[in-house]
Amino acid sequence: MRGKVRSQKLRTKIMMWYITFALLPMILIMIYVYFYTSQLILSGMNRNMDYQIERIGQSLDDKSGNYYTISNMLYTDETLWNYLTADYTRMGYEDLYLYVDTLFLNIRMLYPEILSISVCSTNSTLPKDDFYFYVINEAEANERFPQIGGIMQMEKGSDGNLSFSRFMNRYETGIYRNYLTVSVGQEEIYSILETGEEGFCIVLTDEEGIVQISNRAELQGKQINELGLENQVVRRRSTEHCGELILYADTQLFRKPVKREAVKIFSIFVLCAGCAFIAIAHWSRRFQENVENVMKGAGIISYGNFGHRILYTQKDEIGLIADSVNKLAERIQETIEESYEKEIRQKISEMNQLQEQINPHFLYNALSSISSMAISNGDRETALAIVCLADFYRLSLNKGNQELTICDEFKILDSYMKLQKIRFGESIMLEYLIDEGLLDHKIMKLTLQPIVENAIHHGRTDDAEVFHILIRLYGQDGKTIIEIIDDGKGISPEKMMELQESMDHSEGGYGLRNVNIRLKMQYGNEYGINLESELGFGTKVRIELPG
Repeated sequence: MRGKVRSQKLRTKIMMWYITFALLPMILIMIYVYFYTSQLILSGMNRNMDYQIERIGQSLDDKSGNYYTISNMLYTDETLWNYLTADYTRMGYEDLYLYVDTLFLNIRMLYPEILSISVCSTNSTLPKDDFYFYVINEAEANERFPQIGGIMQMEKGSDGNLSFSRFMNRYETGIYRNYLTVSVGQEEIYSILETGEEGFCIVLTDEEGIVQISNRAELQGKQINELGLENQVVRRRSTEHCGELILYADTQLFRKPVKREAVKIFSIFVLCAGCAFIAIAHWSRRFQENVENVMKGAGIISYGNFGHRILYTQKDEIGLIADSVNKLAERIQETIEESYEKEIRQKISEMNQLQEQINPHFLYNALSSISSMAISNGDRETALAIVCLADFYRLSLNKGNQELTICDEFKILDSYMKLQKIRFGESIMLEYLIDEGLLDHKIMKLTLQPIVENAIHHGRTDDAEVFHILIRLYGQDGKTIIEIIDDGKGISPEKMMELQESMDHSEGGYGLRNVNIRLKMQYGNEYGINLESELGFGTKVRIELPG
């Protein structure tokens, strides 16, 4: 579990490195590209506005310049002047119309956009045809042409067409006042105002700020301050003869391409960041799995399974670590095997030595008993003792095998107890309380006899009428339990502590220590002997064996 947590932390660090060293720089680059692109777009839009107003203004100047050139030509036409100032009360109009018709038609042929050329005059003798000539009085002249002088004045007629007018008098004083008017179709001028750009508003104002013409018909005739376009981007340009040209651009016109580019940049960023994140996440997951694989293998090896090998085929740093751990486990396994073989040989030698300690020791005691019996009894009892002794040795030797069944171990104990009864008579009583289903289980030979012998030797008192020994055999928690319980004199706490401390040491000892060490050597450290004793009430020896 610890290894898994560490690998997750490592993966988290990898993602934090990605955010810090990849994602944040990408965000900063995105912000820079956004602002840089926005500036480029705004600059392009501003240049476009400058270009459009200059183009429109130049086109208007070219058109109005043509009309101004026409007006100058007619202004300097001496013949036309003489006709306009003549008194026609005593003469006809034939020469006038012949000249004017020819002159004006030639001009219109050169400039097809001109609808008409006319003269407004205070000369009441001129013909009132309302085509070439318009006769007006002084009051009408002042009202219609209040500011007009040598410079052309543009105005919009009731029919929507545009007219360019100028004062024709070449002298400050004169009998009559004459005004030349050139009328042009509105489509000619409106075509100039077309920009082809959505969101552009073009107005052409007079000196009083009134919109004369515009690409938005609803604005014509309004005061410039009443248009409601104050918050829009503005470009202004004066024309030579037509007033002031103003170009308005909707702020949304600037924002839309910026937003469009922002969406593009953000989409590219999300795509790149997402792909990078997926790649990093996939790589970090693979990296985490590889690390966990090595750590899992190392954990298995750390718990003692030195035969385990970490499977890792990639030739990277993790592969080198895995290979090093495998080599270390291999070397440890070889060392352990060598040490284990050496230890086994040593323990076999120790067991043989211990086994050799048992037989002679018992033999000495048995022969001593037989000797005493032979002195006090006849040959019949001696013979019986010898037979019991022979049975004991036959069973205990077990053809050289270290293990036998619990049933056979009980037979060895019975042979031993027959010898003891020959010696002590009915003062020793052995009882069994056993689970017969466990009799076929294996046990180290000569496990019970040394314990019973130890109980008789140390627990029996001479003044006791009967010394009881109970053998219990049962299963518990997957183990086979044998208990040897006596009602002897028991063991003092001090002696009990000493026995407990020396139970796992074989040197210089016999009996309980000997049996305990043999059991642990054969079955493992979780098995062996446990002691319980109370002074004056007896002792219980608990033997735990594999189930």
